[in-house]
Amino acid sequence: MTFPTLPLAQRLSYETLGQIFLVLVDLSPDWARLRPLAGPLALTGVCASWRVVALSLPMLWNSLVVDFLPPDNHRVPSLRWVDSRFWMAYTWLARGRSLGLCLDLKISLWKPTVEPKVEILLRHFASSLDILRLSTEGSSLSSERRNVRLDSPSGYPRLRELDLAINNDFQWPPSFTIAFPRLERLSFRPHMRASSSYKNLAPADLPIENWGRITHLRLDMCGEIDEMCKTVENCPQLRGLHLAGFGMGPPSDQPLSLPSLTLLNIETSSGWPLAPLLRWKLPKLRTLSLGEVRVNQPQHMITWIQGVFQSVPFERVTSFAVAYNYTTPNFFELLLPTLPRMRRLRIPFDADFCSKIVDTAKRLPLEQLCISVGIRQQHHELAGPITEAMRALTAALHAGKFGPRMSPAAIIFLVECWYPLDPEPQARVDQFLRDAGQLGVTVHTGQPSTLPKRLFHVFDA
Repeated sequence: MTFPTLPLAQRLSYETLGQIFLVLVDLSPDWARLRPLAGPLALTGVCASWRVVALSLPMLWNSLVVDFLPPDNHRVPSLRWVDSRFWMAYTWLARGRSLGLCLDLKISLWKPTVEPKVEILLRHFASSLDILRLSTEGSSLSSERRNVRLDSPSGYPRLRELDLAINNDFQWPPSFTIAFPRLERLSFRPHMRASSSYKNLAPADLPIENWGRITHLRLDMCGEIDEMCKTVENCPQLRGLHLAGFGMGPPSDQPLSLPSLTLLNIETSSGWPLAPLLRWKLPKLRTLSLGEVRVNQPQHMITWIQGVFQSVPFERVTSFAVAYNYTTPNFFELLLPTLPRMRRLRIPFDADFCSKIVDTAKRLPLEQLCISVGIRQQHHELAGPITEAMRALTAALHAGKFGPRMSPAAIIFLVECWYPLDPEPQARVDQFLRDAGQLGVTVHTGQPSTLPKRLFHVFDA
């Protein structure tokens, strides 16, 4: 007597199926996104055995990215739609809470139907959250609209990382010490509006003992530079720091020592907020990134950057990024001596400097080289030199002049186009993209707002 052969997927043991499912978590970048026909929810609908295995593995469910943004571009989500998202998210998190949860919430504040559901989720799973990222859209200025509150009777005893991108009328919990006793990584990015003034939006009442545990800190538009420096001064354990969008107050002359800091990102709209950096003591700094918010006086900014070169201990810096498409010859003269130590580098395009990189490549430990360039109507002839520099860099790479970790894909060009180009410059850009594809070089092109602003994330330190 012969018996029908079961499909291979149904003959696998529960242990083997579980291992395969765990591999899928690492292979799928959108695994944790709440979608009924993808991720762990899709596994539970295949068959009874797959459902048993999927539900028995909290590792499949302990991370969730869920948005409560209105579907189909409608500003007012229906109550039924909000309830459906809420119960799917609630069930998902309940299955993974035993391991500690990573929750990424994106919500709309246009109608008071979302905030209560989000607050129920936060209160119910507060004791299990390790990482919380909260991003809001919309206004909370009217009486019907408000920001999400993080109040919880039990606080957030396990929370190590908190990332808030919320409206600037956000209210911190009454007692920060009780709410976040183990917080180590804090990112606070309030949405500033035209009617808003720069004020100290950081949790001013955060006790010194809490700041002493902070190892990674990001503050965007949270006050004037002097206030932000006072906040940073209370964080002796800082390893990563990101400051952006300072107010217009005068910078302090007070020196600041950060003995553990290894990564520093600064984004500003003018040069003077860099002045405090000239007096900071950063003995362990390894990664430095200087970016822009809005710049109206580029040459003035470069003057400050050159001052940074002279004050920061560049003998230890191995990763450096400057996100400005304007420089002076002195800038590259200052940067050239640092090349033998650089592993990751982002610079604006300069043909002579690219030639010097090729000439000294056999001594460079570079693992990633990012070059930004702006293509405008009036200087589209840059496309020719850019192509030549790209070919020279890839030729040097194939000749073995770079280190073993360097690859064509690690040569990155950021091509900024401010508006639709005329046919001739557009044709040059298109040819550049075809050449880059043949050489295996990575190219990102588009409006400046759509391109990566920074190479280094503050939480990577």
